[in-house]
Amino acid sequence: MLHVRGDSNVADHLSRITPAPIADLAAFISVFDTSALFDAIKSAQKTCKEAWYLKLVERSKSDTKIQFRNDMLCILVEDYFCPVVPRESGLTGQIMRDLHASALGGHMGILKLYTVTRKRFYWH
Repeated sequence: MLHVRGDSNVADHLSRITPAPIADLAAFISVFDTSALFDAIKSAQKTCKEAWYLKLVERSKSDTKIQFRNDMLCILVEDYFCPVVPRESGLTGQIMRDLHASALGGHMGILKLYTVTRKRFYWH
């Protein structure tokens, strides 16, 4: 258990919760419906004209860390191929909202949520 001392004499329940291990990311990411999200990412990739994205597509021909998987451009981040999310798609905000609203993702704080998200999705 982790106790965080505060100004109050009463310890709240959240201050005693042990943080979830980052190793449990697969369960974390599978809590919300990824199929619709991945379809939206694929669609956004097909119409993306951003220079950084087009460079990644070109690099995917020679760089094993950048690959098309299930018709979706992915980049290796640590040990996981993350789908590349075009910035112009507006999906980055949706991803953050969906993860925050998921059963395992909510209320972990913006920094932890962002860190976990960046290990499963890539955007420039």
